[in-house]
Amino acid sequence: MRNRIRDFLSGISSKRLSCCAAVLSAAVYFGSLIPLFILAGCNFPAADDYSMDVETHAAYAASHSVFAALKAAVLKAMDLYQRWQGNFTGVIMMSLSPAVYDESLYRFGILIVVGLLSTGVLILFAVLMRKVLGTRSPLMWCAAFAALFICVQCLPEGQPRVQGLFWYNGSIYYIGLYGVALIYVSLMLLAVSGHGSALKTAAAALLGFLLGGSNYMSVLCLIIISLLLSAALLFHDFGRAGSKRIEGKTVQVLVPTVLLLAGFVVSAIAPGNRLRGDVVSGYSPVKAVFLSFYYTLNQIFDHWMIWPAAVIILMLLPVFWALAKETDYDFAHPFIAACLAFGLAAANITAPLYATGGIDAGRISALFWMQTMILTILLEGYLTGWVYRQLGRGTAQTGARFRSAALQFTAILGSLLLFGSALSILANPDYYTVTAALKDLRNGTAAAYAAEHEERMRILTDPQIRDAVLAPYEAQPTLLYYSDVTDDPEDWTNVALASFYEKDSVVLESRNPEETD
Repeated sequence: MRNRIRDFLSGISSKRLSCCAAVLSAAVYFGSLIPLFILAGCNFPAADDYSMDVETHAAYAASHSVFAALKAAVLKAMDLYQRWQGNFTGVIMMSLSPAVYDESLYRFGILIVVGLLSTGVLILFAVLMRKVLGTRSPLMWCAAFAALFICVQCLPEGQPRVQGLFWYNGSIYYIGLYGVALIYVSLMLLAVSGHGSALKTAAAALLGFLLGGSNYMSVLCLIIISLLLSAALLFHDFGRAGSKRIEGKTVQVLVPTVLLLAGFVVSAIAPGNRLRGDVVSGYSPVKAVFLSFYYTLNQIFDHWMIWPAAVIILMLLPVFWALAKETDYDFAHPFIAACLAFGLAAANITAPLYATGGIDAGRISALFWMQTMILTILLEGYLTGWVYRQLGRGTAQTGARFRSAALQFTAILGSLLLFGSALSILANPDYYTVTAALKDLRNGTAAAYAAEHEERMRILTDPQIRDAVLAPYEAQPTLLYYSDVTDDPEDWTNVALASFYEKDSVVLESRNPEETD
């Protein structure tokens, strides 16, 4: 039987098999997003979506000009810079929710966020595989789409999915801007690998400054990466040609690094940060660093690593083995690579531990998960390449024999993944993000939620009603419901909603205990 499989595979070119695998992985990932996009048709703003969009919504409603909304977002960032937070780019992005133009457009928020994340991951893997390693196999797309599938579909249940994907205010600030950060890293890697240009340097410099004003989780990691790349190139050039000569690619890395640091400094010295620090405080810098390492280990091994993610990561071993055969890269520093991957994963949560003392917010957990999984897969690829180099090229299985073994290995793990997933979904329909979306669609919770919101909109858009009294949401879809207004008209969420729709007040209808029984 094994000989028959080997003979069959020998008649199929490696390139054709690789293309089929890449197409299949892309189809699985994009197909798994369809229920999420359908569910998003029942998605609506909540909490900070309204408070951040009040000025931009009013500016657009008065002028129907996108530029007027953008101007209002910049003014909002300047205002919050003085009294609450310095992340100027993040504030601008949060203030330009699709609901600014029409609340019905809010459903497209997940398209923007997942689109930015997918673009960033695909570009990063393409640059690493093609430009840094010099491989040409379509198998690299298998690794990229596997990483994306794990990031989105294996995202921990609960608020990480809600706040990381569907709640625009949190998802664009963390996940959306993280996708942009991956594009910045890709441009830096292009410079290091000798594929930079003046245009790419300008793009990286612009992104660097803007990302300096994004969320501090991403900024800290970008600073570490940029400084390491700059130091490596500077020491290399100085050691080889003296301090008077710095090659073009070193400049292509230094310029974006300086702009990134400049953006970060502008964000960090904001008066609003000090005022916010008086209200919310976290751990000391040293303790935050040590806790970052602890929580990284704790989250990965005690809470996160569900078996499907582990199986998918194992399925990539033949992929990385095949890619290692195509490159001359030496993979000579496995220990350093492992330390760097773990350090970047930990650095991802140092900022929130320092600023607030916690990482429990769903949007923070979502970004922590995604970056850790991407780093794990990249580290797996590096270590696989190192093992391949240690065994030696001559002893590696090639041709139909290798393809047969790789296919059998993948088929076994794939069967385990499908069978185990079926059992897990039967026991817990929320096991994957996509199955949670299908559950909300199938059981009518999402449709009921949309109907209840439509009734709210009838009240909120009626100019004759100045004091809006809203019924509580009875339907609360697993992936869509984040928070609601309260029965206190002075609550900040109530005030924000009232301001957004130009009401005198908004309050949640009080229910008698007998009515809820």
